[in-house]
This record gives sequence, C-alpha cells and structure tokens, in this order.
Amino acid sequence: MLQAELPIPCTPDVTAGGPTRLATLLREVEQTVARSFPEMLPWLKATLAVSAVRCLQDNRQPVALIAIGAPASGKTTPLGFLAPDSDADELARFFHHTDHFTAASFVSHQASKTADRLAEVDLLPRIRNKTLLTPELAPLFRSRGNDLSKSMATLAAVLDGRGYVSHSGAHGERGHRGQHNFGWLGASTPLSTTAFRELALIGPKVFFFDVSRRRVSALELACAAAARDDSAALEECRAAVRQLVIELYWSFPPGSLPIASVSIDPARLHLIALWTELMTVLRAAKDHEPSTPSGRSRCCG
Repeated sequence: MLQAELPIPCTPDVTAGGPTRLATLLREVEQTVARSFPEMLPWLKATLAVSAVRCLQDNRQPVALIAIGAPASGKTTPLGFLAPDSDADELARFFHHTDHFTAASFVSHQASKTADRLAEVDLLPRIRNKTLLTPELAPLFRSRGNDLSKSMATLAAVLDGRGYVSHSGAHGERGHRGQHNFGWLGASTPLSTTAFRELALIGPKVFFFDVSRRRVSALELACAAAARDDSAALEECRAAVRQLVIELYWSFPPGSLPIASVSIDPARLHLIALWTELMTVLRAAKDHEPSTPSGRSRCCG
C-alpha cells in the first residue's frame, strides 16, 4: 500500500494563469484541508493525482487507486469532494459516482432486461474518459470462492483499457470493444488475505492507499469538537477542491497533454523507477507450497 460546495459561477479564464494559477489553487487546497483535516491531506492529494492523469494524451491504461482503512477513517470524504451533485453539475463531465458497484456492472447480462435496456445501464461506456468514484467497495472484495475469482478476472480485462466483451446464456455476446480508458478512485475496509491473493494474480492493475491513522485520545476529540464546526470546514474544503479540479480540466482538457511535455528531473525519474520496481515485486503472487532445492514440496514440522 501507499501512504503518502460551492458552484463555479462562470468558466475560468484559463489564459490568465495556466500552470501558475493551478499551483496557487493547489496550495490553497493544501492550506484549507491542513487547517481542519491534516490527516486527510495525503489521500486527498492522491485522488487529485489520479484525476490529473485524465489530462494526459498518451495514457492508454486505466489507473485504479483504492483507499483502505477502518470505518470512519475519512477514506470516502475526498471522493465526496469530487462527486457531481447532479447531471447538470460541471463535474459530471469528468466524474461518475456510484454507491453500489459490482464487477458485473461494467457489462450487464441481467436476464430480466432487454438488450436495448442493458446497453443503457452498462457502466463501461458511461465512465469512458472519466474518473469512476466508488466509495464502498468492501462487498466486492468480501465475495468468496468462484465469485471473487470471476470479479477479479473481469477487473483484469477492464483495466487493460481495451473494452470488455462477455457471454451469457441469457443474452449471448455483449460488451464494448475498442479503447475504454478511465480513472478509478474507491474505498474499502481492510481486505482479506484471500482478496489480496486474487488481486496479485491479475498483476499490478489496482493499487491501494493506506488511510490508517493514529488513535485519537478522548481529550483530543473533545478539543477538536470545541474548536471547529466540521460541516462548515468540510464545505470549505470541498469548494477549494472543486475549484481546483474544474480549472485543471478547463486549462488541460482530458487527453490534451502529451506526456513528453511534462518535465521531470532525473532524480525524481529514478525514484519513480525504484517505486515501480518495488511495487511490481510486492504485488507478485506468493508460492504457497515453496519447493526445496530438489524440487519437492517443503513441509513444516
């Protein structure tokens, strides 16, 4: 794992600042969130980074990042900052929010619906070139046996970014071919060993962000309750995040920014390479019956 609303009244003037303006807005977000919810800031910045990937022209594969933490750890709050209020909300052009998600939602085969109706409810085309927000993924990862394996196989195919086609006795072949890129931000309570094992089998396609935080004492809770109005503070944070994201997409529309135009110094490139190598090794499936040098299974006793 990694650790590290107010409507916008008019179209931002993207010629009046560009990257400098966005850097200023990012600092305002950091200061606003750190003032009331400092423990939330690392996860929030991670959600903004995944959102910004949508701007890249050369990105061909979905980026999926899931927050893992105990209930009430604040893992879903940043997702709420990004969630559109309605279809008319400016953010609805860039984000798709759903409170109920299963892997079968990408391409449905529900027997009670006609083929035309299924085409309307399929999730995959609705999130194309957007970021999917799923604040409750625990039911997906709590499934067992064949159901869990089938869900992970579906995720493996969808997260290749080249569409997904499946078959059933009710509707035969259904799906969507071609490029279907998207971002994915979600949240779940801690996963079981079985779920992690199944995820390891599909390769490094889903990444996790640890939002665990230290236990707060009763005195600290009492002081915090007396010092701030959480609802007002959350609304202030949400407004700052919304303004940053909307101006980001107006300045650099999804799919408009060549990766080659993003300057990264050699030291940071080396660090990125090291993290990539480390995460690839950590995500490898572990052999549950290690062999001795002679090739026979080793038993403990």
